[in-house]
Formats: sequence, structure tokens, C-alpha cells
Amino acid sequence: MSSQTLAQSALHPRRYDLDWLRAIAFLLLIFYHIGMFYVPWGWHVKSAYVTSAPETVMLLMNPWRLALLWLISGVAVRFMADRMGTGRFVGNRIGRLLPPLLMGIYLVVPPQSWFELQAQSLAPNRVAEFYRNYVQIAPQTYPMVTPTWNHLWYVVYLLAYCLVMGLLIPLLKPFRQGIEKAISFLAQLRSSLGLLLFFPIPFLIMQILLGDRFPVTHALVDDWSNHAQAFTMFLLGYFVAKNAGFWQTVAKNLTRLVWLVPLGGLGLISLWSIPDLANNHPMLDNGLGTLKIFYAWWMICFLAGLAQKYLNQPSALLRYLTQNVFCWYILHQTIIIIAGVYLTRQALGGAREFFYLIVITIVGVLLGAEIVRRIPLLRIFFGYPAALKPISLEGSEGIAMNR
Repeated sequence: MSSQTLAQSALHPRRYDLDWLRAIAFLLLIFYHIGMFYVPWGWHVKSAYVTSAPETVMLLMNPWRLALLWLISGVAVRFMADRMGTGRFVGNRIGRLLPPLLMGIYLVVPPQSWFELQAQSLAPNRVAEFYRNYVQIAPQTYPMVTPTWNHLWYVVYLLAYCLVMGLLIPLLKPFRQGIEKAISFLAQLRSSLGLLLFFPIPFLIMQILLGDRFPVTHALVDDWSNHAQAFTMFLLGYFVAKNAGFWQTVAKNLTRLVWLVPLGGLGLISLWSIPDLANNHPMLDNGLGTLKIFYAWWMICFLAGLAQKYLNQPSALLRYLTQNVFCWYILHQTIIIIAGVYLTRQALGGAREFFYLIVITIVGVLLGAEIVRRIPLLRIFFGYPAALKPISLEGSEGIAMNR
């Protein structure tokens, strides 16, 4: 970190820059799913005004948006586990993640499945009949696994990874200092170019070995390529959380990343523009896969460097985002799908429909969060603590610096 950032960190017991990145990652996910309603790619439901216009932006987000979230999740786990102790940490994660997951599967997600099946003329018009079939585990009534978690797969994986960490943390403690020194050494190697060149290589190897064999499913039990990438990033976040050498190197590389990230993005756009790349130019297609992994890591480092430089300070907006953004994440996709299906039936035109969908989604998550956080019986089912306190700079869901 820069001397200014280190001074701020000593003064404030939190990593505000990483709190910002966590909030930004969730907000980007919400707007990404609005985009999924419009692009030609497969999704639960589709607008009548499908367009390829957002594709380039969304393709440039795809390689890094979830990897960033996993890195920050690993950082948060380190601070929480160190502060609470391993046993209390595991209990806390079960208590804070399992209730929202169950609420999501049985109440938040079902409308998504109903509208998806309705679009295929595969669901009954009576909601009660659909729901009876939805919660019935066997036999399965619909051509999808129900009950399901849809966009809440991140919560499932995060809970699973936290449980795994509950077993690993005692085993890792004797080696943690050595691993952190190795990470710092690799990052600073060759005038700190090691950060940019060496860290993406394990992810490239995993993609080569597992990517084709295990397509992404978000089904937990068969998603081995996704697990390898996500859990490795999660574990990296755990080890770099308090690694001053790593964060110093990220800040030091910011000037390089200012031009490296755009060049990587332009390279991806150029390769995507080649017709039938995989069949006509297999070598270039392999290069595309490699560039995506390096570009993703460069973008994550770039965002982390910018956050260190410009966002490592408290604000009222950050406190509000930190407390509420997880609830928004739980609610957003159901709001998008219900509002999207209704709006597209009105034949408003693509631009008006898109504008209204953004407004409804934003108002919906804001209003939904304000309602549920005020009802004691609902709070724990949407990611809030059981006893809601005034938003605090030292709230447990933030990324605290104190060891």
C-alpha cells in the first residue's frame, strides 16, 4: 500500500477500499442480470426486444466480475475468522447464510421458475399448483431441477467454502506465514511484474485441464472447473488479506495497469470479431482463452489499485451499501424477471422498456430492503443481523483491518 493508504489503515480499523469493491461487485451483478434479459444468450426469460448491443460490455465483464467477488469474499473470511475464532466464525456463517438461502429457494426464486416455465408453456396457470410441484423433490414434474437456487448459487458456494475453511484454517495456520511470504515474493519478483505475469498461470492451468471436461453448472456437486477457479481465488483472498507486500505491489502496478487493461480488452474484442474463431483459427482461439484469464487478473488488480488510491475512506453511502447490498442481491433477479415479463408484454419499445426495467429494479430492491430490514422475523432471512443496529463503521459484515 502507499504510505497514505497505510496511514489511513492504521487510523481506521477497516479496509474501506475493499468494502467499496464488494458493494460494486454486487451492484455490477444486478445490472449484468438486467442485461441478460436483452442479449441473445440463454436466460430464464427474454425481452421481446432482444439485442446484441450490450454484448461487448457484458463479455468484457464476464472474465472478472465473479472472480473479484470471490477474492473479496476470501479477504472478508480472513478478517472474520481471525476476529471471531474458527468455531464461532463457522457458526456465524451458517447463521447468516443458511436462512437467506432457504428463504431464497422456497420463496424468492419460485416466481423465476414459474415465469420461465410459463414462457415455454410448461407450467400451470394456477400458482398454487405450480408451487406444490416446485417443492416436491421426487418425482420431478418440470424439465428443471426443483426446488432450485438460481442466482443464489453464490450463497450456496460461499457457505460451502466457509465450511471447508472451518476445517482448513487450523491446518493452514502453521504454514500461513510462509505462504504469505511466498505470495509477497512472487508478486514483487522482477520489479513487481510477477504480480501481473505469474498469478494468472494457475488459473490458466486449471482452465486447460478442467474447463472442457466440466462446463459450469452452478449445481455444486458437478461444477469442478468452476470450483477450482472460484475456491482458488477465494483462498488467495484469504492469504492476501493482511499481506502488506501484496497490496503494496498492487498499488505500484497501477500505472502499468492503466494501459494494460485497455490493451487486453481491445485484444479480446479483436479476437471476438473473427468469424467462427474456434474452427477457422484454433491457435487464436487458444490465445483468446489465455488472454481472458490474464485480462481478468489485470482488471481485478486495476480495480483494487484504484480502490486503494481513491476509495479507502468511510462515507455515509458506503455504510448504507455495506449493510444493504446483500439483501438487494437476494431480491434483484426475481424483480427483474417479474417486471421484465410484465413490461415486455406491453409493447413499449426497447428503449422505454429498458429504462422502466432499470427504474423498477432499483426501486424494488431499495423498497424491499427497507421493508424486510424493519421486520424482525424477516431480517435474518435476507442477510441482516437478528438485532438490527444503526449502521456502524465497525459492523461485522465489513472488512476490518484489526487482527
